[in-house]
Amino acid sequence: MNEKEKTRKEKGADSLIGWSGGDEEVRIEALQRVREAEWVGEKERAKINSYIRQLRLKRANRLGKHTQVQWKKLVQLVGGICVRCSEASEKLEKDHIIPIYQGGSNSIRNIQPLCGRCNRQKGPERINWVRKWRQAQKVKPTSTFTT
Repeated sequence: MNEKEKTRKEKGADSLIGWSGGDEEVRIEALQRVREAEWVGEKERAKINSYIRQLRLKRANRLGKHTQVQWKKLVQLVGGICVRCSEASEKLEKDHIIPIYQGGSNSIRNIQPLCGRCNRQKGPERINWVRKWRQAQKVKPTSTFTT
């Protein structure tokens, strides 16, 4: 999506709530209330959901980001296993310890490697499995990964 389309999409969603700027948390809450209104159609609801996800991801990236190098180091540190079930996996997924929709960041300190099954099963739990794995393995935290 180019910048012009993105701006048009933002203006469309913001016009539903009469948004003219200010606190982004208030903006997200207002969009969530509008999304649940009876008069909002499925097409508009899907657009609002997409826009809310974009706003949350922007906020998460402002709080902190991680690089591919950091992710690879974290996976290497845990030996390529899921830190929740301890199964080896070729395709570990990035899981946010504090979910983005609950205000979590995209920092490496908020990321843990889980297999697909564990990532889908965990739901909104906020358990730091990396910390539990470290304690079990008696691995000391490094400066990069102080989770």
